[in-house]
Amino acid sequence: MDGSNIFDVLTGLATGERLDSILSGDVAYMETQNEIERVSAQVKGHGFSEEEMQMVDGLVCAYISQGICCMRIAYQQGFKDCACLLEEIGLVK
Repeated sequence: MDGSNIFDVLTGLATGERLDSILSGDVAYMETQNEIERVSAQVKGHGFSEEEMQMVDGLVCAYISQGICCMRIAYQQGFKDCACLLEEIGLVK
């Protein structure tokens, strides 16, 4: 997503600040946040070396990046599907 077209701009805006407020009110999301904090404390208390912690951090960051890409693609596909549906039922041309 490079922001060079209107679709990227619209989906970028729709998944930005608004999503943060939605997530903060979602019970399942907050439970996962608590789980992250619990596991993070366990990892920190395990006594890994700095190098081992950097490797774990790199792995976690890679998974997060992949999840972000997946979320963006899924959101954009949903947006496209909605536009196609609106066209099929005659609400937009």
